[in-house]
Order: sequence, then structure tokens, then C-alpha cells
Amino acid sequence: MFLYKAQNKEIGCIGYVKETDELYKIKWLAVLTEYRHKGIGKRLLRNIEVKVKGYGGKIVEVHIVNNNKLLKEWYIKNAYKEIEHIDDLPFEVCIMQKNIKQK
Repeated sequence: MFLYKAQNKEIGCIGYVKETDELYKIKWLAVLTEYRHKGIGKRLLRNIEVKVKGYGGKIVEVHIVNNNKLLKEWYIKNAYKEIEHIDDLPFEVCIMQKNIKQK
């Protein structure tokens, strides 16, 4: 879990878990409402991607509520792709992944 602080205030966080040697899942990504759309979420996301790459991981995955169009577009802009939908819950879940290139 990583915390983003500004002016001694906790305003964002992100967490992840290792599923396999290649796959890591984002479990939490949150930014306080008044700080959204200022690049903080992107910085948190990039931090995880760099960590995953450093561990030898190849894929970062996130599950979101499919009808949250704004969030889905945000992940798409950050190079995540829809790979699957889960519809056996009261809402549809979209699974998105990003391949992390190893050098």
C-alpha cells in the first residue's frame, strides 16, 4: 500500500497484491474528491507499474464497475485494455490489464 501526501495531508492511496510471478492486481486506488483530475491517481498508478516491473511482473490488472465510464476511460488513457467482463454480480465488472514491458 502506498500513500500520497501533500501539505501533510493524506489525499490518495493505492494498494496491490501479487497473484502470480507475472500478474499483480491493483486492489485499491483512491484520491480524495477535491484532488481528483490533478494527476495524483496517475502518479500512484505509475508507481505501482514501476514496482511491478522491478519485481519482474509483466501484467497489472484492475477490476472496476463496468458502467463507471469516466473511470474506464481513465484506465484506457493509461494503456489498460478490457479483457473480460463478469456479470454474475448485481453489477457488471470489467477486468482491465496493462502489459508492462521488460527491458
